[in-house]
Amino acid sequence: MKYTELKISSDNFPEETAPVTSPAAPAPGAVRPSSSDAASRAAAYVPGVSVSPEPERGDDGDAPGASSAAVPSEQSASCSRYPKKIAIITGASSGLGQEFVRQIDADPEESFDEIWVIARRRERLEALQEGVRVPIRAIPLDLTLPDSIDQISSLLAEENPFAGLLINAAGFGKIGSYQDISRDDIDRMIDLNCRAAVDMTQAVLPFMGSGSRILEICSTAGFQPFQYLNVYAATKAFLYRYSRALRMEVMPRGISVTAVCPYWITDTEFIGTARKTQDSTYIRHFPFSTKRGSVVSHALYDSRAGFAVSTPGVVCTLHRFFSKICPDTVMMGIWDLIRRI
Repeated sequence: MKYTELKISSDNFPEETAPVTSPAAPAPGAVRPSSSDAASRAAAYVPGVSVSPEPERGDDGDAPGASSAAVPSEQSASCSRYPKKIAIITGASSGLGQEFVRQIDADPEESFDEIWVIARRRERLEALQEGVRVPIRAIPLDLTLPDSIDQISSLLAEENPFAGLLINAAGFGKIGSYQDISRDDIDRMIDLNCRAAVDMTQAVLPFMGSGSRILEICSTAGFQPFQYLNVYAATKAFLYRYSRALRMEVMPRGISVTAVCPYWITDTEFIGTARKTQDSTYIRHFPFSTKRGSVVSHALYDSRAGFAVSTPGVVCTLHRFFSKICPDTVMMGIWDLIRRI
């Protein structure tokens, strides 16, 4: 069989800019793609090629008369079945998530047809389109709610994209002793920092392939136990260990996983939210803290380099080193002195 040489320009593929503000709930009896199906889709991905809407499928699941193995001719270019390449960022309404959107858009080494942004605050997500060139898909969801991941899975199955990048930046912490933090805040921390991050990763992985990257936003708090930051540090220790092990599992598929472990960041909402407890005076100051722009640029560079762990700053790099050679009791004693400064 002969195939015609295909020259594709951006004129073949009109840009879709209308954001989806609320994904539909999964239809009853909907069939989600298997990992093997997703691997086939990922293998067919051609970088830089955007996709027009997929043709209507026949009863056997394929477009009538289509062959997934054949390169489309010029006449059928508008019906190309190569998936679009997307980045997915949770916690994108503020802080690190918002900064990731801006830097990915501005970085020539990061190329995506669309960025999907997920957070609770719809208006902030929609405002992200201002000042960025890549189309933004706003998905306002609270990831602590059980059906939110189902809605993400349904949208992925419907759109059938190639997920080139997943950044789980949603999370929060609380400062205080066990009696100063409400049970509701404790449960939400565990749900958002642990369960939601794992569920999002599980939902997106079937749509990833060789060259895809995952950034799990952990914390330097995950390197040791931290009194008066107890539950938060424990959730980040969980996410850190999960990321390290997952990296080995998906390596044969050509997917990289990076655990990003920053120190205190002063120009986000994190510290302000963390202090809203009955007593947050246990931690008085945040010396040698970093800025979100520096953290994000380091994290993206480390991810592209294939690093298992990103420590974007001097303090978190030293902390990781000493946590490997010092017992937890010693590290907690040092922390008890630092937090009083």
